[in-house]
Amino acid sequence: MLSIAGACPASEPTTRPSLGFGRMSDGSGGDVTGLMWQMIAATLVVLVVGAVALFMLKRVLPKLKNVSHKRICVLETAYLGSRKAVHLLQVGSVKLLVASGPEGITKLDNVTSAFPQEYADVAHRMESETEGSE
Repeated sequence: MLSIAGACPASEPTTRPSLGFGRMSDGSGGDVTGLMWQMIAATLVVLVVGAVALFMLKRVLPKLKNVSHKRICVLETAYLGSRKAVHLLQVGSVKLLVASGPEGITKLDNVTSAFPQEYADVAHRMESETEGSE
């Protein structure tokens, strides 16, 4: 049977954790408030780096998309009022006029024949110039 007294020889000093708020528990004299300020500074650095990363993602990521592979393109949008708009879409070589509002999206008409071929060339050039300027 083991006795508790025999487990700790009297020659070894025992250390107790200190409850002092200005010192480290190991007695090394480190300042807890200094550690607290270091933790706050590190947290702020992480938050700033995260905010900068989010900002860059929102600014750079849309520019990285390859627009040439899109099959649907919004050529123009006209806002008619509160949450109501008319959109001119191009799907391949077909141009569609659609309306959007709180009740949903409605196809109004196929307007491909209303546009001359030169309009498609102008729209394509404008789209290319817009991508180049961003």
